[in-house]
Formats: sequence, structure tokens, C-alpha cells
Amino acid sequence: RFRAEMHASIACTMNLAKYDFYPAVCGKGNAVRYLQGKYDLRPEECAALFDDDNDLPMAAECCHRFLPALTSDSIVAAVKANPTWRVAKRCGQGVFAVEELLEFILAGGSETQGDTGDVASGQNGEGSETPVGMVGPPQ
Repeated sequence: RFRAEMHASIACTMNLAKYDFYPAVCGKGNAVRYLQGKYDLRPEECAALFDDDNDLPMAAECCHRFLPALTSDSIVAAVKANPTWRVAKRCGQGVFAVEELLEFILAGGSETQGDTGDVASGQNGEGSETPVGMVGPPQ
């Protein structure tokens, strides 16, 4: 409701279940568009590693999308709605999940290859629970 009342020069996104407010010319999506223009990159040449709502505008500008963690129910819903996004098998295990995805990218993989797990049932590709909301190793 408040978005309709916001001045057009203000934008907002969610981050860890809190709103971030900033000038509309800023933000991760705008930053990616700027870099794509500066370096003459197409979205097909860009990848995003992301895990929260404030990252979605950035991810929207890239054709390759990878998630090392699922930090909110809304991100889980976004993954369900976008089955080509790759969720790390080590989802929620911090640097281990990031390393897995970076190695996958460097090996020439695309987000549609391999097992991304069953996000709907809370199972990752290895059969263990996906730690939704966790940013570190499972306890």
C-alpha cells in the first residue's frame, strides 16, 4: 500500500524481511544495467548469484541465475516460479554453496543443468533438508 504513496524518485526492496529505501536511480538492477552498457554485455553473458528479495532486480537483468541460499519464503516462491534457476546442492551452507556454484559456472555449466533439488518439498539435490532462512551451515 505504501508504494502507491511513495514519490517516484524513491524505490524500495526487501532485504532479510526489512524494507530498504533508496533513490530510484540506484539499486542492484540499475547497477547491472549500467555495467552491461559500459562493457557492452548482453543479459545472456551475465550471471547473478543471489539469495534475497533485494537481489531480484539484479537477477532480472541476467539470464543465468544461481542461488547459494534461500533466505525467505518469497525467494522459495520465486524459485518455484522460475524452475531454470539453479539452487546449490549445498544450499544455505555459506561459502561452500557459493564455491559449488562458482565451480559449476567456471566449468561451463548453465543453470538448467543438473539437479537443483525439490524446493517445494524442502529437499535439496542431495536428499537433505534445504535450510530456508539460513545463511550458514545447518545446525
